[in-house]
Amino acid sequence: MTKKARHAILTVLFIAAQTCLFAQQNESDTLKINDLQPVTVTAYRLETSDLAAPISMSVISKSQLQNGTQAMALDESLLSVPGLLVQNGSNFAQDIKVSIRGFGARSAFGIRGVKIILDGFPETAPDGTSQVDAIDPTALTSVSVVRSGTGGLYGNASGGYINFNSLDFSEKTHGELRGLFGGFGTFGVNGKIAGGSEHFQYSFNSSYLESDGYRKHSGFKNILVNGGVLVPIDSSLSLKLVATYVNSPEAQDPGALTESDVDGSRKKADGTNVAQNVGEELWQGRVGISINKKFSPHHRINANFFQTNRSFTALLRTDYVELERNYTGGNFNHTFESQNERIHYTLNTGIDISSQFDDRKRFDNDEGEREGIFENQLEAFSSTGIYAVQSFEIGKLNIVPSLRLDRINMEVKDRFLDDMTDDSFSETYNAFNPSLGISYMPLKWLNLYVNGSRNFETPTLLEATVSDGLKPQVSKTLEIGMKWLTANGKLRIELAAYRIWLNKEFISYNSDSAPSYYVNAGKSKRNGIELGIRSQINQFLSIDFNTTISQNKFIDFKELRGNLYNDYSGKTTPGLPGKTAYLAFNIDFKKSFYASLGSQYTSSLFIGNDNEVKTEPYLYGFFRLGAQIQEGPIKIGPFFGINNLFNAKYYSNIRINSFRTYEPAAPINFYLGMKFSF
Repeated sequence: MTKKARHAILTVLFIAAQTCLFAQQNESDTLKINDLQPVTVTAYRLETSDLAAPISMSVISKSQLQNGTQAMALDESLLSVPGLLVQNGSNFAQDIKVSIRGFGARSAFGIRGVKIILDGFPETAPDGTSQVDAIDPTALTSVSVVRSGTGGLYGNASGGYINFNSLDFSEKTHGELRGLFGGFGTFGVNGKIAGGSEHFQYSFNSSYLESDGYRKHSGFKNILVNGGVLVPIDSSLSLKLVATYVNSPEAQDPGALTESDVDGSRKKADGTNVAQNVGEELWQGRVGISINKKFSPHHRINANFFQTNRSFTALLRTDYVELERNYTGGNFNHTFESQNERIHYTLNTGIDISSQFDDRKRFDNDEGEREGIFENQLEAFSSTGIYAVQSFEIGKLNIVPSLRLDRINMEVKDRFLDDMTDDSFSETYNAFNPSLGISYMPLKWLNLYVNGSRNFETPTLLEATVSDGLKPQVSKTLEIGMKWLTANGKLRIELAAYRIWLNKEFISYNSDSAPSYYVNAGKSKRNGIELGIRSQINQFLSIDFNTTISQNKFIDFKELRGNLYNDYSGKTTPGLPGKTAYLAFNIDFKKSFYASLGSQYTSSLFIGNDNEVKTEPYLYGFFRLGAQIQEGPIKIGPFFGINNLFNAKYYSNIRINSFRTYEPAAPINFYLGMKFSF
């Protein structure tokens, strides 16, 4: 598809959306649509309406997550969020890469700098690394994404916040069995069961997924089980227990390609990756407990504790890595709430404590076999944070200040001394992160807000180990925005503009023969505008549209690498597109069938600090169709979908500052499945 054709399709879709929006304004009925209504969230560590919160926030409903989706990876779930870029959804050895307003873009694999929560417990380790192997897309009931800086609320590496919910506690017994078949040998099956009574509720999910992958050497297998019980002991006390287990015995990594490699074949894998059997295998288990107690109308406490163990083996191009991770943590907080004729006041104070111990060994990789050891170290990372969040609701004005103090300790003990060097080191960081949000609601359904925050991010344990003298990244964010829900509840518009100032931004360099290396840029800035629109045209048809326009620049970045002195000041930060746009038309006849037709436009992005090479823009499309057939107590739900509807030639991931850069995405492909629910 040519560039002109892509732009023409996007223009037609945009005009169609605008036409529908203007037509919607003349509708006279007052049908209330649940997906557009305000929902209660705790992203500010205070219970509040997402519409009233003085932050940029997107809430994704269950129907958006489940209706006809393939549900193989989380990129599909997060596609509709402005300001958020998801890559690498097809490489299960590297995990998805999530960037919120540029935070997380440096990651060579996995997620960095974005806080991930699953069912109330963190998937983000204290050092800022997040893996999402334990999150089952087929089980998600809702997702909330905070794009504003949250360092004053959640501490280290909180450039954004994503809260996934997968447990569906209910007194009513219900369940589902789902099967999936798709292109490239994809097969999946999952089951859900939930129910209980007034005094005991349970929710369990399990899934199995495998695929050969589009590219050579990109197959994977994954088994996941998670569940929990909720025990309302009385009207003032409840107890929640959760457990998660994931086992991925195989996830092959086809690697990145050069431009000439891609021209030869987009399906090929890097030859060295195949010869060295590059990939990973892992298992992870977690248990958690949460206690909520309400002492009076004014006082309540919440305490939660968790234990996560992760065993990970990675075969890299030259290395064979074994990692055993033990991650323990907890939170205790107290909420005080009072209200008089003038002020509704809420105060939440708490403490977060977490510790991470990594036993890391590195060997030579000899065609997939472990050979001589050359690294053996124990890595420890502990964090203690105390915080206070307040809310002053004075008529139509809401002021939300927060303060957080973190003390972070990082230590690496070198246990391999045969090389006659001791690479042990330790660092201690202290960070004070304030934030302030102010919202003004002149009308019941209109929120004008402003917020500012300071965010602090330490190097991860791996980044500190492989990089010399890496310093923490500090950022300051200023944001203004508007949220508007029409009185008839059928049109919701959110608009935000932000500026982010960064000092010592993390920049990655990728190498064929060693782990990614990181340096600090001097000063950078990011400016952006985000617009999100959701409209319910009538009781059957809805439209989702969002767009993001951003500018990401190095202000002062002079670097000496080898014998070359490079000045990147004024250059665009690599790995971040300047424009994205999303548009989807959704039809939902609740008791018969549903369908979605959508697309996402992504502009070009630079692949290196020097800005000499950039990718081509592309238009990704999808189509989903499903039915719901009632047969007695059973609902039968066949579904069908098309990925990459326009057969765009694009890249699922770009490895910045790397000789091997491109990871080609799959062409147009199909899937179909069946659900049985009761």
